Amino acid sequence: MKIFFAAPFTSLLSANLGFSSYHQQLFEAVLNALTASGHRVFSAHVREEWGKKLLTAEQLVPDDYKALLDADLVLTHLVEPISQGVLIELGWASAHRKPIVLITKSAESYSPMIYGLRMLTNVWPVNFEGGAFGSLIADLNEAVKRIASERRSPL
Repeated sequence: MKIFFAAPFTSLLSANLGFSSYHQQLFEAVLNALTASGHRVFSAHVREEWGKKLLTAEQLVPDDYKALLDADLVLTHLVEPISQGVLIELGWASAHRKPIVLITKSAESYSPMIYGLRMLTNVWPVNFEGGAFGSLIADLNEAVKRIASERRSPL
């Protein structure tokens, strides 16, 4: 499958420290696991070398939109910090009825608009409380397998 990875980017950049090391390790673990399972994953983080080669809005918006349109599903990280860019990508995904996997945290409260995405498209929540990445990766692999096997039309 082709997967679009929507996760915070600029909010995790620090001028002197670069990209958040914890989040880079987490995102790389997710991306590597999905790639090892035979999926093609689009990640702006990888494209822009974790903040070392930032693109302008004029470059990245059309590229990201095209990659999302080409994807079979959208994997979205909604654990703090919640990104404005990710919310825009969720809008694109739901408008095009792309299946969405939402990485969420049970203790966080989300907008009714997030919970309501299931009214427009298929949504699979995956809970992640932090800590070790192993259970998250197993849950994500299971969600992607279910989506691949179900591939049903929403609504």
